[in-house]
Amino acid sequence: MYYTGRCVHRQYGAGSLMERYSFMLLEVIVSLVILSLTIATFMRSFAVSLGSIKKAEIVTQATFLANRLLDEYEIEMPELDESEGDFGEKYPYFQWTTSVEDIEVEYEDIPFEDVVDEFEILTKITISIYYDDGRMRTFRACKVTTYLTGLEKFTHESRKQNRLY
Repeated sequence: MYYTGRCVHRQYGAGSLMERYSFMLLEVIVSLVILSLTIATFMRSFAVSLGSIKKAEIVTQATFLANRLLDEYEIEMPELDESEGDFGEKYPYFQWTTSVEDIEVEYEDIPFEDVVDEFEILTKITISIYYDDGRMRTFRACKVTTYLTGLEKFTHESRKQNRLY
């Protein structure tokens, strides 16, 4: 400090008040940058989690719709070949494709040829459920492959009532 008449002048040297304020400003800026990067990371993970939840809901709904189709096919066997369709106004974003083919089972360990002819032919049914709402890209939400015989003609409700589980 030096005196020039009426005022006392202070010289800014190492460790002065001005340097401390500028260092505090720099610390605040760096902390804000770190905080904003952390928030951005959490927001990204939150958005990914919401997308995963939405996809899980779609897959769950598609599984129930595939089960509904399989129940219908147990009552009335579909025609062979491929077919496609939708689930009506109640589920407008879901479509299905079905592939049906007969499979002859070869029983190598049965010694009697006449007994083999009495066995049923299996029908292989492959159901794919697709989801397309116009916002996301179309994807296969569920694919089910099962084998049916001509013997099972009960609905889900009749099996439940007759305790066939």
